[in-house]
This record gives sequence, structure tokens and C-alpha cells, in this order.
Amino acid sequence: MASVGELFDPELHEAVATDPDSPSLPHTVTHEFQRGYFLHDRVLRPAMVRVRVDESEGGDEAPDRKES
Repeated sequence: MASVGELFDPELHEAVATDPDSPSLPHTVTHEFQRGYFLHDRVLRPAMVRVRVDESEGGDEAPDRKES
């Protein structure tokens, strides 16, 4: 499973860190700590990744979660 450069997908990735200083677009995977694996069409293990966030988001929570 390729992750770096892809948009963050909570079905495929587990965000363990954020990266506010990356030149990438927001919600893009910038680093892969642990590779994820598929078995046929199912995710066996999501990839552990660092995700680019906007400065305005604060960077203290996963990018797929937004406060109401």
C-alpha cells in the first residue's frame, strides 16, 4: 500500500502525527512510519502516517475529526 503523497483516508491510514510545515496540500500523507497491508480487497493493517495539516487547524487532532 503506497501512502506518501496520497490524501489521508481513515479507512487506510492511522494518523499518529501531524506536519504543519510541509509544502504538501492539507490532509496529505507526508511520512509513513509503518507500512499498511491488504489481503485481497481488505485492509489487514492500516498504515501509520504523518499528515499535513493547516496552521488554522491547530495540528492537535486527526484531520478527519472536526469539532461541531
